[in-house]
Amino acid sequence: MHDEMKRRNVTSLHVAAAAGVSQSAVSRAFRDGASISADMRERVHAAARRLGYTPNAFASGLLTRSSGLVGLVMGDVSNPVQSALLAALLPRLAAAGRPPLLASAADAAGLRRALDRLERYRPDAVLICAPTLPPALGARLARDGVPLVLVNRYPLRPGPAVARTDNLAGGAEMARHLQSRGLRRVAVIGGPAEAPASRERLAGFASVLRPVAAATGDYSLASGALALRRLLRHAPDAVFCANDLMALGAMDAAPAGLPVFGFDGIPEGALAKYRLTTMAQDIEGLAEAALSLLDQPGEQRLVPARLLVRQEKD
Repeated sequence: MHDEMKRRNVTSLHVAAAAGVSQSAVSRAFRDGASISADMRERVHAAARRLGYTPNAFASGLLTRSSGLVGLVMGDVSNPVQSALLAALLPRLAAAGRPPLLASAADAAGLRRALDRLERYRPDAVLICAPTLPPALGARLARDGVPLVLVNRYPLRPGPAVARTDNLAGGAEMARHLQSRGLRRVAVIGGPAEAPASRERLAGFASVLRPVAAATGDYSLASGALALRRLLRHAPDAVFCANDLMALGAMDAAPAGLPVFGFDGIPEGALAKYRLTTMAQDIEGLAEAALSLLDQPGEQRLVPARLLVRQEKD
């Protein structure tokens, strides 16, 4: 216990004295890519090992004015896409040596509160996978010099870096797939009016195949079922939904022989009772793109979706 207490009390000043270097040199010795010779780095590390010293990331941040932290704001993680994004981002941030500060937000007010909390820790950057960022919040982060990356979100004005699925191309590819199956009278179910991803998916679809009818849901299973029932009077020969959850709800309500298609690629779509054909988002690719943009403000990466054909019943 006494030895453990002694190790806890060892600071970078003790290491600097033992290695015969400055305190700032100790800080540089424990930062990848910092300007320090190999010989000095080894001297510092050897002294640290002898003294049982472990660098304090927060104290180092006071010297370097860099916390090393990345704020990560998620939406509703009960949503399969959000939970998959979180699972893809966390290990990549850890591997990059950029510990995440996690927060969640369901709407613009929640996003404002989340950013208020995160800013107390002075993160080096912020990743937002939650609702669309209001311009005032983006401007505030820009004034503070905090790089911002939106993941599968749309900026309301230029500035933030963006990594998102190419929804327009994905919708068009799904329409071509339905055409190849001889389906022509296709109805569509879109998401909320304020959801730009849904608008792009349906716009891409309509650029290839004009829908015979359209209904709107709120991205939930229940709304997909309700929308499907409203569309039946138009006698569609297929239904395309702007997300998989609505597609699964539509499948539950669809009469035998009416094929339903989705967009997202959530695991539930692979269940035997569904076997949903969908445009699968590349979640791993989105996470990679997001991390690559942390130091590239204002850039944009479009990540293609992939047509995932499962067992289709006509």
